Amino acid sequence: MKVASLSASEQQYVKETEEQEAIFREIAKKQKALQQQRVAALATPTPTPNVAPAKPKPGTGGSSGGRVTTNPPVGGHYGYPLPFRAPITSDYGYRQDPFGGQSSEFHNGVDLGAPNGTPILAAESGTVVYARWMNGYGNCVMIAHPDGNYTLYGHIRDGGIVVSDGQQVSRGQKIAEVGSTGNSTGNHLHFEVRKGGNAKANLVDPKPYIL
Repeated sequence: MKVASLSASEQQYVKETEEQEAIFREIAKKQKALQQQRVAALATPTPTPNVAPAKPKPGTGGSSGGRVTTNPPVGGHYGYPLPFRAPITSDYGYRQDPFGGQSSEFHNGVDLGAPNGTPILAAESGTVVYARWMNGYGNCVMIAHPDGNYTLYGHIRDGGIVVSDGQQVSRGQKIAEVGSTGNSTGNHLHFEVRKGGNAKANLVDPKPYIL
């Protein structure tokens, strides 16, 4: 179908999708460059300093650390991205345009209804690769995980992002707060999983990862 024959809302959806994919391609390009740098660094031997091992001090024990944990999933691969199990207000897959368009659109993730300001938690450990505004997603965080997957958290409230690009995060760590920015009709977390890459073609149903 030609863009000229689409409604205004449908044209806006196409435009935003193209802009998002351009952002995702740029993220992938940066991630590839970082990976190449890591490989090059590993290939370069570094001298090991000759340091005598420290003697253990009596009476010392292990540290519990400051890691925040989330509710354990029932059967998913990742942790749940909110502190409590929330209702799914819009599922993954095709749905009617929530903004009044006549055609259906593909919903890239699941919407989890939660009050404004609810903590959003990293579903799995990884590196923050995007932490700012992304048109239809509103304020958005994307995390790259060691298994090659990416998770995306959208519609974060203004001022609600508490991580930054390049930051390492742990599973269950607070990364943001629920809001209703971007293309949103109410407070909720939009959650996506992209398997093996961050392109639209890598989108998968996120429910098996968290439920």
